[in-house]
Amino acid sequence: MTANKPFKNGNDEVQQERVRQARISFNLALVTTAAGALGILVGVVLGFVGKPQLGTVATVGGTTISVCCHKFSKDANDRLDKLASDQDEDNCE
Repeated sequence: MTANKPFKNGNDEVQQERVRQARISFNLALVTTAAGALGILVGVVLGFVGKPQLGTVATVGGTTISVCCHKFSKDANDRLDKLASDQDEDNCE
């Protein structure tokens, strides 16, 4: 499905808005997952250079961010999958 492809069921604006929101959610989840991975990496490095308390805090923070962002990413993907299946059903009619 392309961004400019029109929907055929009369709810063009609603479906296009849902696609836009799903893309934004996915991009946000991707960026925050990268930030979480960076936090984990910083925590590991701090642990090796002799600052285990700071390393633990950074690692726990990075892990928490990554776990939370997995839900956002999954939700965005599920929304896009539902829109695609709805569009397929509309095309079959």
